[in-house]
Order: sequence, then structure tokens, then C-alpha cells
Amino acid sequence: MADFYGGSRQNLCSATMINLFVYPYKFCCLSNTQRLLLCEALLFLVLAKIAINVLPFNQLLKLLGRTHVKAQRQGIEREIQCKNVVWAVNCITNNMPLKFVCFPRGISVKTMLALRNIETTLYYGVSRIQTEKLSAHVWVMDGVKGVIGFDIAQDYVILFLVPPIKQVVPNS
Repeated sequence: MADFYGGSRQNLCSATMINLFVYPYKFCCLSNTQRLLLCEALLFLVLAKIAINVLPFNQLLKLLGRTHVKAQRQGIEREIQCKNVVWAVNCITNNMPLKFVCFPRGISVKTMLALRNIETTLYYGVSRIQTEKLSAHVWVMDGVKGVIGFDIAQDYVILFLVPPIKQVVPNS
């Protein structure tokens, strides 16, 4: 699968996809692959938002931890898949009347990449700055590379990871 837009992903998303529902012909001008990816992103964002509001938090974490990837994609194909999924999720979240914050975005990206045989880690953290309200953030990493939401991750203390980092227990 090719990278949709070279390196101008930000400009295209804001220029081409603005008012997706006001100007539906712009959606029709996209390729079938792009339209399917946007529809998939919309589906997973809505499902994630419903799951966050309906499921108890521990059950949601167990469900997210079940995504097991069989054969990992490697190299440039992995990077392209990550970029395309993030493009779709960002385009939908920037052009929908519903508000999708970092948690449904992170869940959607993690799930969509798992379906493409790319295992990522979802991080959940709280703000280092003490305020009256609790400030939390979710971001997704592919090893040491940030996928989505990582740009402000340094401002948060990690509470947990999904899937948790597996610790090797030495044999005694």
C-alpha cells in the first residue's frame, strides 16, 4: 500500500478534507482505498467512544490488551501503514461534529494498526502539573517512535501501558 500523500499530510488533511460533510464531493474525489480507510477510522472512533462510556475501565483495558499480532510488518511498509492510519483518524476527528479526544483516538489507532499486523503500545498518563482537575492523556508508540498524541507526552507521568511491557523473570 502506498503512502497516500507524500509528505504533505497535514496540508492535505486541512485543505482537502475541510468540511467533509458540507462538501461531500471532496470525499467522492478520494480513491476507494482512502474512502475505506476513512470509513474504518470513523467506525473505530465511534466504537471506541461507546466503549469508553459503557465499559468499566478495567474491562476496557483487558479488551485492549487482547490484540495479539501474529507476524509483525517491518520496514517502510510498517511506517506507511502507521502514517495512513493516523492520517485517516486525524481527518475524521478534525471534520466531525462529534468531539474525539485523545483516548478514543489512541484506541482507534492501536486497534487499526493491530488489524494491519503492527503491534503498538498505548500509554496512559496524568499531568505532572498539579491542578484542581485531573488532567490525563493517551498516546500510542511504535517502539520508540511516536504514532499519535506523543507530541505532549513529556508533560505526563505514565500510569500504565497497554499492552504492558513484558518483564523477563530470570530462572533461579
